[in-house]
Amino acid sequence: MDVPSLFQSEVPVENRHKFPHCDIYATPDSHTVIDMEVPGMKREDLKVDYTDDRLTIEGHVESGEKKTGGRTWKMRERSCSSFRRGFQVPRGMDLKKIKTHLSEGILEINLPELQEKSSPRGHTLQIE
Repeated sequence: MDVPSLFQSEVPVENRHKFPHCDIYATPDSHTVIDMEVPGMKREDLKVDYTDDRLTIEGHVESGEKKTGGRTWKMRERSCSSFRRGFQVPRGMDLKKIKTHLSEGILEINLPELQEKSSPRGHTLQIE
């Protein structure tokens, strides 16, 4: 299975620098894993949804510093950060058994393959 070509990102190439970087790989036990960089985000800042063959990851965090306290900003890059990134998930993934884990700024999304392959959509009928 060619993992990079199966998971098609919905982010145009020219806009990918605005979204968290991610790695997608297959494990020996037939799982596909997405590791996404989400530095500074907590569980409550993130949302992972799936519908049919789409996986959507959203995140939003604010710096928490609402008051300037008399400061004069020379540079401010941490005011807030948000993103929404979607992937088309290939057939054969068991979307009901997706597991997510956040640790040290990396969101891991683990998608196992279906244990039973679905039957083909076509079927030959017996004539009686």
